[in-house]
Amino acid sequence: MRHFIRIFANCEDDANAKALVANILLALSHHSPASLKVPKQYWKVPEYYEFTFLLSAATEEAYQELIESSSGGWHHSGAQGEWSSVWNREGDHVFLVPEVAWAEVQLYEEAL
Repeated sequence: MRHFIRIFANCEDDANAKALVANILLALSHHSPASLKVPKQYWKVPEYYEFTFLLSAATEEAYQELIESSSGGWHHSGAQGEWSSVWNREGDHVFLVPEVAWAEVQLYEEAL
């Protein structure tokens, strides 16, 4: 199994993105994250930066625990062996850190 998260967060510049990645890593620390890419400005929405992590706790329980860390804003899809949940900022719900505007969490079987 592979557990992956992609995050878009409000961020002013590269220096702020470096500080924000530290806060996101701290929020994800229970899932042993490994950064897959250097944070970069999102071309479609310039006020967002993209953060991508591989999470070593690749179990359905870890996936559900991460989803449950915010009580609202989720849209779920998938079936056994391939799950995807997308979070959109709405109301007063926060996911991981206040700057996060959108996130996708995936849990899926690795192709052989």
